[in-house]
Amino acid sequence: MGESGVCQRCGQENEPVRRLCKHCGAPLLDPELEMEAAEDGTLGPLFLAGTAAGGQTPGAGGGGDLAAAGPAVRDEQGELAGEPPRGAGRLAAEQTVRLLVPAGRRPACAAPPLLRVSFGDSLRRLFVHLAGGEVRCGRRKPARGEDAPNHLVLRLLPCRAPEIDPDNWHATLAISATHLCILAERDGPHVVDVSRNGTWLDGRPLERGAAAPLGAQFQLMLGGVLRLVGRVLRAPAGGACLRLEAQAPLPLPEPEPFDAALPGSCDAIALERVANETEDSYLLLYRRAAIGSAESCAIRLQAAGVQPEHAWLYRHRGTLLLGPSEQGAAATWVDGQLLEAGQALPVGPGSSIRLGEALLGLAAAEPAEMASLPAARLQRRQQGRASPR
Repeated sequence: MGESGVCQRCGQENEPVRRLCKHCGAPLLDPELEMEAAEDGTLGPLFLAGTAAGGQTPGAGGGGDLAAAGPAVRDEQGELAGEPPRGAGRLAAEQTVRLLVPAGRRPACAAPPLLRVSFGDSLRRLFVHLAGGEVRCGRRKPARGEDAPNHLVLRLLPCRAPEIDPDNWHATLAISATHLCILAERDGPHVVDVSRNGTWLDGRPLERGAAAPLGAQFQLMLGGVLRLVGRVLRAPAGGACLRLEAQAPLPLPEPEPFDAALPGSCDAIALERVANETEDSYLLLYRRAAIGSAESCAIRLQAAGVQPEHAWLYRHRGTLLLGPSEQGAAATWVDGQLLEAGQALPVGPGSSIRLGEALLGLAAAEPAEMASLPAARLQRRQQGRASPR
C-alpha cells in the first residue's frame, strides 16, 4: 500500500490507518514488511518491559505458549537435576575417529550452511545449521546484503499476519529483531542477550550484553513468549577429531576453524521448542552429532531397527559425512548404499538416509523457512479446529 491508502487489489481509496481494505477486505500492508518494520519493544497489551500480563515474570510459571520454566535445580556439582553426567557418551580423549571415504563417493562441493531434515511421513522438521563462532537468533528474516543476518529465525508459530494469527503475531513482537547470540568459546558455549525485552537462562534474567555459560542442559525464554530447551553435547578435553585415511582425501579447502578440536568446546547444541509448534527443532553442528534412539543423541529417532547410538553425522572441511557408531556398524543406507564399518559417506541436499526403519531426507534450507509452517501442518491445524469436540 502506498501513502495514499490505495488498495493493490481493487484500486479503491482507504484511510491510511486501515489494515484491511474496506471495499474488498484485502490486506493493505504486507504483513511481513510490518513485522520487519516493527520496533523492538512493540508488545501490544500482553507485555510491559518483559513482564507477563498479570505481573508474572517469565520463569515464574504460566501456561500455553507463554509458559515459563521455573528456577533450575542443580546439584552440588552445578549440574541440572536429572541430566547425564559430564562425559557420558563421549570419546575418550586419546581416541581418534578414522574413516575411509570411498573414492567414488567424495563430495564435489561444500554443504550449505543450513539443512532441513525431514522424517519420513512425519511433519517434524529439524533445521541443522553448520555453526561458526557466533549464532544470531531473533524474529527478523535475513535480508539480501545484510551484514549480520540471523542464523535462526524464532517466532511464535503460525505467524502469518496480525489479522490471521493475532495472538502469535503480537507475542512475537516481544522477540527482538536479533534477540540473542550463542558464542562458541574455548571454555564452552555462551549465550549473550542483545534484546530489549530480556532473555532468561534457567529461570534467571540475563544481563544485557554479558556472556553467560550454557550448561549441559539449559532452558531459554525469549522476551517472555518463546521457551527453548537445549542440550550441549560436549567434546572431551583435548578433543578427538575426525581423521580420514590418506588415500581418500577430500577435494576441498583446508578445515574450517571449528573442524579442529577446541579444548572445552562442544560437538553440537540441540534446541527444542516448548509449548508452541514442538515439531520444529534446531541443531547447531560444530563437529559431530549422534543419531539414534538414546536420550543422549542429538538427533533422536524412535523406529524399529534404530540402535541407541546408531550413526554419527560429522562435519569435516565444509562437508557432511555419515559414519557408523563407535559400538559397531548398524543397518544404515545412504542413497541406497549400505554404510560399512570404518566407512564414511558424504551427505547433503537430496540425500536419503535410512537407519533401521527410520527414513531421513536432507534438503537445503533458508532461515526464512523457520518463520512459517509447512502447508501440511497448517492444514492439520485447520482440520483440528473444524472437527467437533
